[in-house]
Amino acid sequence: MESWVEVADRVLVLRHRPDAIDVSTTAVVGPHGVVVVDALGSPTQARRARGLLAEVTSAPVVGLVLTHAHWDHAFGASAYADVPSWAHHRYIVHLAEHEAAELATGHAGDHAPDDDAPWDDVDLAPPDVPVPRTTTIRPGGRDLVLRPLDVAHTTCDLVVHVPDAGVWVVGDVVEESGEPSLEIDSDPARWARQLTALAGRMAARDVVVPGHGAVVDRAFVRAQAVGLAAAARARPPVT
Repeated sequence: MESWVEVADRVLVLRHRPDAIDVSTTAVVGPHGVVVVDALGSPTQARRARGLLAEVTSAPVVGLVLTHAHWDHAFGASAYADVPSWAHHRYIVHLAEHEAAELATGHAGDHAPDDDAPWDDVDLAPPDVPVPRTTTIRPGGRDLVLRPLDVAHTTCDLVVHVPDAGVWVVGDVVEESGEPSLEIDSDPARWARQLTALAGRMAARDVVVPGHGAVVDRAFVRAQAVGLAAAARARPPVT
């Protein structure tokens, strides 16, 4: 049974299908409301997660932040159309260049939506607020620091830092349940450098919420950066 689990002070994580895709959505509960980070892979999944959230907190959802545009994190966004949304300033371009074709065919590479979570009502709308630089927002009454990255896992990765809880929600720039996913627009060398820089900002006790899998720590992030640097050196040069 999926459930929201508190991983730090008033920061909850729900892992969707931990036996398979194991993708996370995060809720940061503040005095004025909840900001959700990532919307899962369909409006059906997002509505189910939002309903479960209402069972553990009476605070209203007041915002949505998207860590990147891949379907399993973003296709549920229309379930949060009633609140403002934030994403990397290149997010909408990525949707047009990649995810729109997946939506049209109903299939995303080796993956497809769950049988109970069709894509019929997916809306690839742009975020209300594109984020071009490090920005602090407070829709729920707690500081959330949004850090758009240079090219890493994708061209539109965005990291969410919750300073008062020591939490970093990093999307797929870190994965725990499998190896980092090198996509067509990934740049493992730049990715590795940015992970190293992020780890340098983290405290030893900070909690890192990956896009897939269990929460990790700074040491895990540093180790993944080392592995990505090795993958970059082994990758054939582009000709």
